[in-house]
Parts: sequence; C-alpha cells; structure tokens
Amino acid sequence: MSLVRSSLCCLACLLLVGCAPSALPPFSILESREGENPAEEMARLRCAALFPRGSWQLVHAIDYRVGQSGQGSVIGVTSLGRQELECALVTVEGLTLFAARQGPAGELTVSRAVPPFDAPGFAQGLMADLRTLFRRPRAGQVLVGRLQRPTGPGRSGAEPLASCRYLEPGGRVVDLSPGAEGGWRLQSYSPTAALERTIRAADCTLVGVTPIAGTLELTAPGPGGYQLNLKLLRAEMF
Repeated sequence: MSLVRSSLCCLACLLLVGCAPSALPPFSILESREGENPAEEMARLRCAALFPRGSWQLVHAIDYRVGQSGQGSVIGVTSLGRQELECALVTVEGLTLFAARQGPAGELTVSRAVPPFDAPGFAQGLMADLRTLFRRPRAGQVLVGRLQRPTGPGRSGAEPLASCRYLEPGGRVVDLSPGAEGGWRLQSYSPTAALERTIRAADCTLVGVTPIAGTLELTAPGPGGYQLNLKLLRAEMF
C-alpha cells in the first residue's frame, strides 16, 4: 500500500515542477514568391491536421515516471468537445482518482480528486498538458519553415518536412514538426525561451479522416522533470 501511495504522490507532483532553460532552435522561414507559396499553405494544413477536430473521446494507458524512482500506471479518459475539455484518471480496477472539466473561457471545475490528486495546481497542470497534446496551439501568428536540429552521429540537421512555429499572444512559442512517416514532434517554450514540454507522436492511424497517434511521449525537462507515455486504447468521434 505504501508503494502505491508513493507512486500516486509522484504522479500528483508531476505537473507542479518547473522548466529547464533552453534557447529556441534556429528557424528558417520559407520564402514566398509574388505573395503566394503553395508549399507554405500545404505545410500549414499538414500541421493543423495533426490535432483532432470536433468532439472526441480518447482512452489511453498511461505510464508515468518522475525523477529516477517514481513511476506507475493509470488509465486516462479524455473528452474533447468543440470548446470544452474533460478528463478522468482511473485505476485499472475502475476506481476514479480524478475528474475535471474545463469550459470555453478556461473555467475549471474539479468534480473528484482523491488525495494526493487534490494538490494545488495539479488540475491546472494536467489540463495544460492535455491541451498541448490534443489541441492546436492558439497562435496569433504561424510561421512555416525549416527547423534546425543539432547535428551529430545519425542526425541530419534540418527537419525532412516543413515545420510550423506558432507564436501565441502571451509570448509562448510552439514548434511542430510533422514526420515523413506520419509521426510528429512538438516542443513548447515559455515567453523567456525556456523549454517547457517535448512531445513525440508515433504509430498514427486514420480514424475517419483524422490521424490519431497510437503512442505519445510527453517529457517535461528539468531537475524535477517527468515523462508520460500514452498508449491509445480507444478513439471515438461523437
């Protein structure tokens, strides 16, 4: 029982940690000719298509790790409305540990939070991660170009496909890089250019016309960083 409680406490602390400093990677904007660039428009559409549209329910098996010792597993149920977000964390036996809803204006209502999931800031942190995973960034401006990565053994430098850099009104920056084989990578940065989250998506399959990732890996860097590994169990549009 003490091991279970320790694991749950680790999960509750996951979303309360800080971010490690990091500089934005270089980004070369695609050049336009005569005010039009079909490649740029195609890249924008490719990036936008990676996020579910409409109303969905997604069920994932979630393995989490914090630091070097804390780890555990839960089932996550996420309901995406057109302007609403609901989520629940349950045990494999079906016990609900946490349930919350966030409305169109960002208002947050927690209907159930078993300790330690009632910790201050946990609900806000969880909803922020879910928005990063499943919602298109709220950008004031979207740049399209080539995102440069550090080179080295097995590294090619530039991304194989054009990337999208979302500039959000509050100064947050989100880089989204579609992969040549259907996966994608997302990195979000704070207004001070600190790396907040890295997400890697793979095993994408079409559900209707929407590509849904079979696996997602979310990493929060820093001394108290954590990692969430999500495996899709069910995806339904309603």
